[in-house]
Amino acid sequence: MNKQILKIYLTHFVLAVLSVVLFLWGISYYLDSYTKHGEYIPTPNVLKLPVNQAIEEITKKHLRYKIIDSIYQPNEKPGIVISQNPDPSTSVKENRVIYLTITSFQPPQIEMPKLVDLSERQALMILKSYDLKLGKITYEEAYCNGCVVKQLYKGNYIEPGKYIKKGSVIDLVIGQKGHVIKNDTIKTDENSLENSFE
Repeated sequence: MNKQILKIYLTHFVLAVLSVVLFLWGISYYLDSYTKHGEYIPTPNVLKLPVNQAIEEITKKHLRYKIIDSIYQPNEKPGIVISQNPDPSTSVKENRVIYLTITSFQPPQIEMPKLVDLSERQALMILKSYDLKLGKITYEEAYCNGCVVKQLYKGNYIEPGKYIKKGSVIDLVIGQKGHVIKNDTIKTDENSLENSFE
């Protein structure tokens, strides 16, 4: 009788141990399958790609994306990826988030600076610092010699403090005492603007 009871206890003990082992193995297998233990994906290089193409490259690798910032860069096309984190070719797990910074689709709004009564050189420097483009310089007889008497946007006077897009073209009217130079309108470009500061 005692041997029979001992046999039953041993059988139950072995079954309990096997149940625990199988349970732990099942949990480990599930976690390995869920997290794809040991499997890594190299992040794609999406720098300089249009954002739609970048998203396609990221998602087909079973990764996620998040656009965290957009920056105005006048020399770049809008909607281009200029930064990604993690860097290209970084080994990551599936479903990892790739953080993107892109160039903005619209230039930001800034306040128009006051250029009237400044010298031509000072006005050019301020335009450059505000990321505004210089259009035409026109000379007319005025109370001052060499100072800005009008600041124009699309042919109309623009008040200081009025909001305007970065990169907008501003025309200047420069005063001349006593006479106006023969060619009273000068069309400028970025090279001439750069040269004026040398």
